[in-house]
Amino acid sequence: MSRWIVVGALLATGCGEVTEIVVEVDTDLAGAERFRVDATLPDGTTQTSTAELADRPPPRRLVLLHETGPLAPVRLDVRALGARDATLGVTSRELAFEANASRVLRVHLGAGCAAASCPAGQTCGNDGACRDTAVRPCELWPEGCADAGPARDAGMDAGPRDAGLDAGRADAGPRDAGVRDASAPVCPGAPCGATLTCDPRCDCNSSCALQCMPDLDCQANCIDNGACAVDARRSDTVNLVCSTGAVCNVWAQGANSVTATVDDGGDLDLDCTGAQQCVVNCNNGSCRVDCTGVPTGQCQLLGCSPSMCPGDVLVCSGGC
Repeated sequence: MSRWIVVGALLATGCGEVTEIVVEVDTDLAGAERFRVDATLPDGTTQTSTAELADRPPPRRLVLLHETGPLAPVRLDVRALGARDATLGVTSRELAFEANASRVLRVHLGAGCAAASCPAGQTCGNDGACRDTAVRPCELWPEGCADAGPARDAGMDAGPRDAGLDAGRADAGPRDAGVRDASAPVCPGAPCGATLTCDPRCDCNSSCALQCMPDLDCQANCIDNGACAVDARRSDTVNLVCSTGAVCNVWAQGANSVTATVDDGGDLDLDCTGAQQCVVNCNNGSCRVDCTGVPTGQCQLLGCSPSMCPGDVLVCSGGC
């Protein structure tokens, strides 16, 4: 699977030390064929990335990883391009890395950005109106600004999408930046109870809340009467184990592929709405799977004789 990931510097240590900015770009501009993002980093270098929308529809994502040096300024110039690279819409943002944190900035190029003419220091906002280029800290997910209206600057209400970008690798300067491998966990054995934004692996025998990054792999093992809440919305490959009396609530709406194993009295409530594939092996436990919008034949509850409940919900060992 191709990845459009530009990395300021590769951070190969644990999740708690990741310093990154994830930029999600979306558009509803007619005729948009590709995105172009020019990212000017604190060392003054500019990295340019493009994403062909014919390969995968928006939203698309750009990941900037930071290791050493100044945290600011970072300037992003985002364009939606049409035929012959004609600019259909453009917007800019100025922001900073936050040490030891992963922050997501959502950028929407709407119809208002096609004809936007903003004064100096301002740019087209997600709602099509002019706004300051400077990004307020609360605009970076998972914070969310209290005064946010319908514009999508402030948060990630539905979870981000698509870490796969086309540009390949980029050199951040004196160090080889590389490209983060989104198929392998970066942080095995990460402590439960933490909100993780890299490829997570969580082994839980107590209360555990796990936030998985969209379009990356997500693995969660909930055991020994643990209570697990896993947000795997729009993840790529999701692998779940719910066993030995654990209670597991999992949101996997829009994921690519979801596989879950339930045994030894595990209790799974799984929402696979809109996933491409969802397979649950309910061997010795209680299972409820919402198959709404999953392609025909791609949502399966195995290991039992499931009941079909209203709303495309499959249930084993329990009522509707």
